[in-house]
Amino acid sequence: MPDKTDEKQGKFRKGRSGNPLGRPRGIRNKATITAEALFEGEIEGICRKTIEEAKRGNIQAIKLVLDRILPPKKESPIHIALPLIQNPADILKATQHIVTSVGRGEITPGEGEALSRIIDVHGKAIEMHEFEQRLKSLEERQRNNEKSQ
Repeated sequence: MPDKTDEKQGKFRKGRSGNPLGRPRGIRNKATITAEALFEGEIEGICRKTIEEAKRGNIQAIKLVLDRILPPKKESPIHIALPLIQNPADILKATQHIVTSVGRGEITPGEGEALSRIIDVHGKAIEMHEFEQRLKSLEERQRNNEKSQ
């Protein structure tokens, strides 16, 4: 029985399309092209009419305007003064500040979590930099010891 451990399992190979004769990249859907052709030159008028209806109190028009024309912001800036983070000890101060700010209601728990993730990444970068500096120092000492012998 042949050994199949070297063969890739599955239907498709990496980097190859499952449908090489399918629609090429960049080609738009026919329904989208048709809809755009139907509305060409009319979009502005339709938007104005929808806004007018919304101003008159039409709830569906209001919802459409708010959901489509002015979608809600997914994120907004967080205004919180974090301490400068230059070493791992500063990370504790920054996270304590975040926890306090969440507890006071100055920022939401989700915002606090997002800030904590950013601080975590920054902390790992600081640790990596410090590790690299220590490694260079050890290598330099090793070279100096080898030269002096």
